[in-house]
Amino acid sequence: MKIAFFGSSILSAYWNGAATYYRGLIRSLHARGHRVTFYEPDAFERQKHRDLEDPSWVTAIVYPDSSEAALRQVELASDSDLVIKTSGVGVFDELLEQAVLDFRRGSQIVAFWDVDAPATLERVLNRPSDPFRKLIPQYDAIFTQILSQPSSQEVTPYFDYFVLEAMAITGHRSEALDLIREVWGGMLNAGATAFWEIDPPGCANATDVGRCLIEDFDKFSSQGTRYVMSMAHGWSSGPGVFLMESGL
Repeated sequence: MKIAFFGSSILSAYWNGAATYYRGLIRSLHARGHRVTFYEPDAFERQKHRDLEDPSWVTAIVYPDSSEAALRQVELASDSDLVIKTSGVGVFDELLEQAVLDFRRGSQIVAFWDVDAPATLERVLNRPSDPFRKLIPQYDAIFTQILSQPSSQEVTPYFDYFVLEAMAITGHRSEALDLIREVWGGMLNAGATAFWEIDPPGCANATDVGRCLIEDFDKFSSQGTRYVMSMAHGWSSGPGVFLMESGL
């Protein structure tokens, strides 16, 4: 597969923590036979601080720091099978987010790869006028650590509210309802009359639910042993707000 990435930089980690992430990911894609081109702007003096020169596993194209040059690169990438716009390019982000969709050709897949999910969520949830909100459903795929959260990693019902919001914004309303049934429905099925502070796997079916919650919390807590656990936690009531706001 021919893949085009539009990101901050793969050649320089200067003020660019995502560089190591991109390098590991793209090296793995190359090892699997994919051809990757990485387009990065000549911005923030990164090219003066390169720490990677001419890697064999990616074609790196550095374009001038101008909107015209950015659009030209998107046009050049229009023959790719997959075009990926990453978050946090740093310059012309809004222009690139629109352009990769405008230049889409035929069966080409266009994806948004989120390397800073909290910042993106803050952007789309708290800025109603942000143009990216309307573009999200037009992307073929959204890759983000939150929406692909492995089931083995626990998150609290409080945080799951923001996952619901992200799912709704990205067009995954049915999956949002499934998450409500799984998390909050599981508590109700266990006999809960109010929502718990945490909802670890297995506790809903435990003989002593309260003890299970406390022991699970202690595994991750930086606050020392907990002797009580809130089983009527107001911050876990996100679906009430979500269902009203989303009109579901």
